[in-house]
Order: sequence, then structure tokens, then C-alpha cells
Amino acid sequence: MFIIYCFIAFFVILLMPSQYESIDPLLIVVFSFVFFMLLFIYFIQRKKYINNWLRFDFVFLLGYFIVHFQSPLLYSLGLDFRVISHPWVNVEVVNYATWLSLLAIIFWLIGTSLISEKKYRLSAKVTNNVVLDQGLGPFLDKVIIIAFPLYIFVAGSVVFSGTYDGGQSWGAGAGYFYLLLTTALYLRTIVFVLSLNKDSSYIENIKKIQDNKIYIASLLFFVFLFLSIGDRGPIIRIALIFSVLYGIRVKTFSLKTVIISTCVAALLMTIVGMGRTKVVDNAVSKGIIERGYENLLSSEGLVIPTAELAGSNKILFAAIDNVPNQYPYLYGKTYMVNILSSLPVPGITKIFTELLEIPRHQTTTTHYFTYMLIGPNPTWGAGSEVVADVYVNFGLFGVPIIFFVFGMICARYSYLIEHLNESVKVSSVIIYSGLVITALSINRGMLLYPLMPIFYMLALLWLFRMLKLVVRRA
Repeated sequence: MFIIYCFIAFFVILLMPSQYESIDPLLIVVFSFVFFMLLFIYFIQRKKYINNWLRFDFVFLLGYFIVHFQSPLLYSLGLDFRVISHPWVNVEVVNYATWLSLLAIIFWLIGTSLISEKKYRLSAKVTNNVVLDQGLGPFLDKVIIIAFPLYIFVAGSVVFSGTYDGGQSWGAGAGYFYLLLTTALYLRTIVFVLSLNKDSSYIENIKKIQDNKIYIASLLFFVFLFLSIGDRGPIIRIALIFSVLYGIRVKTFSLKTVIISTCVAALLMTIVGMGRTKVVDNAVSKGIIERGYENLLSSEGLVIPTAELAGSNKILFAAIDNVPNQYPYLYGKTYMVNILSSLPVPGITKIFTELLEIPRHQTTTTHYFTYMLIGPNPTWGAGSEVVADVYVNFGLFGVPIIFFVFGMICARYSYLIEHLNESVKVSSVIIYSGLVITALSINRGMLLYPLMPIFYMLALLWLFRMLKLVVRRA
């Protein structure tokens, strides 16, 4: 596969367009065709070793297509013009941006091809036993019981108002308890799914639910709470980590099942998104599903469930148009800041940025693009995008290099966990789960998105082990 991907990379490099040129619909279609051909080759190769389709790479590559190819392809076919016609977009960079997106994913695939899946498949056992720390589940239940009420108390009544403002109305400090709560829920979900037996019966699963009443009740309350205000992110992340690990651990998901489930979930999340409101009276008068369904029926034009995700591509267009012509490269500043901010060490990021005199708008690419596109005093954020995140930090040549390394990391942990064997450590499952949690959002965000959930879950695991050691010695 390595040779095939390298040959395709050479062919794509020969097709490199100018940074500024008129959009070429035929070229966009060719780039999209090459992307689909790459997916076909990649998934056919993986089908030799694994039958389960609900896994990190499927979700990541689906999100990658939506963000990087959907809007240029639909524009070229004359089906959708919303993203390309946005004021932030210089249409003359669309060819180059789509080419760069294709080049990045090819080098991601080259990176994956250097990791032997066959080795992990052969080492897998019939009975998959991941050694879980005894007492970890009850410990996390206690953390959830403490963090949940504290989050609600500090955030205030806004969490029950049915209105959505991205957490801007939360009380001071609510974000810390929210982070603790979500981290505990992620790790508790890992513990719960890994406690299930392969191909377990419904009766066995019901017994497991009864044995994990605190976790199940907390999880359902969490889902319904955030569903009521239209905050889809936490729900999607919980659903991803649960379903992906379930497919690996208990029962595999066929391609047909994954496609149908994805379509249903996309439609549901679209209705939830269209039902969000910032007005309390609207939230009281109608439920979020009812509002969303009515807005869906009354909407003019074609409603594409993935349109919001695909709209993130305008950040890449803006990045290529503005950097380095009007704004400088960041040379990895945001990566250093992101690594430090992901560590559960209070104040370390502030010390670092003040020491190196890094302005706030250069601490993350989200802030950088907001400063670039909205100005120094924004009332909302522009967001980020994964290829743009790498491009503004490391330039054109940095994009294939970084994606090559990222592909190797993804393959290493994907193959290890998706072919669970008796030597797998909980920490490895946590790293893979961090990738799964951000498999969609990483495409419309920063490459280092997985670090925070990974580091905080590892920190919780370490804290449990330290407390357990102290108790034993006492």
C-alpha cells in the first residue's frame, strides 16, 4: 500500500494548481474522485483484517470528506453555493485549498501504511481481556456524583432554561466542573463497555446496567440535559466513544448499519441544531425537537444535514488567502500552547505565553482566525480547521509532514485497540478513545484536539491509582 499511496501522491503533486487561479470545476471533480479512490483502496485493505466498520478511521475520514470536499464538489456540480460564496472566501484559492486537503490526507494514508495491521491481527486473542483497575468504576461514580451537582450549581439556572449560547452564560468556574464531569463520564464509559462480554446476551446487558445504575442514570441525565438546550457536541462525543468501543468489544457493526445509523443521527442532530434558541420564551413554548422540526419544514431551499460541518472549509480558504500575505506564520506557537493547556497543571499556559510574550490572538488558531477575519474585539469566534491549523503554523511543506506523523499515530493505536488482545493497557484504550471523541470535531478544529481528553482521563486514572496506593499503605 505504501508504494500505491506514494505513486498517487506523486500524481497529485504534478496536478498542483497555482495558489490563485479561477476555480476549475473539472479539477475539483478530479481531486474528489482521487479522494474516493483512496478511500476505496484503504477500506478494502482494512477489510482483510477487521469486519467492524464503526471505528475511528471511518468517522475521521467521513468528517474529512465533509469538511474538505463537500462544498467545493457541490459548488462545481452547481448544487450548493453557500460556502464558496461566503464573504470570507476568495474563490481563486479554492483549487489550491482542495489540492492541499487531498495532499494532506494522502500523506496521512502513507503514514498509516507504515504500521503493520497484520502484526496486531495475529497477536489478537479469541478472548479479549483488558486489565481494568479494580474499583475504578465506583471511584468514577463518586467523581460524577460530586462534579455534576457542582457544575449545575455554579453554571446556574441557565442549564435548565432550554436556551443555547455555547456556555457564555455559565457562572464563573463552571467550565472547570464541566471538564471534570465530562472527563469522568468518558472514562466511566470506557470502563463500562470494557466490562461487557463479547456477544453478550440482552439479559447479561440488563444485569450490567443494574450493576452500574449510578453511571447509567448520570449518563442519561447528562444526555437529556444537553439535548434540551441543543448542545450537540457533548452528546456526539459520548455516543461516539460508547458505540465505537461497543463495536470493538461486544458486537461488530456492518457497513450498512453504520451508514443508516449515520444518516439518522445526522438528521436528528440537524433538527436539534435548527431547534436551538437564545430566547427563553421560545424555549418554554415549544420543545427543541418540535421547534427544529417546524424550522426544517419551513426552511427554504435544500437542507443538507452536513452543511454546518462543511462550512468550516471557509477557514482553510481564508488561511491560504491571508497567510503569509497579510498575516505571519505562527511557527508552532499554538502547538506549544495547546500542549501546555492540555496538561492538568494550573497556570502553566499563562506563564509560558507571558514568558515568550505571545499575544492572545496567537495562542490558538481559533483565536488567530477570529482576529484575522472578525477583528481584535470579536463578539463571537470564527473557529478553526485542521488543515488550516497545520498550514498557518508550518506552511505548505509542514502539512504533509505533520499529517504523515499523525497517520502513523492513528494507525498505531487504532490497530492495537481494534484488535484487542490481552496485553492492551487501559492507557492505550484511553489514547484511542481520545481520538474517537474528537474524530469529527478535529476536522473543524485543531490537530491537537485529542490531547485534552486524553491527558485528563490519564490524570484521573493516575489519581485513582495514587489514592489506592495511599489507602493500601495506610
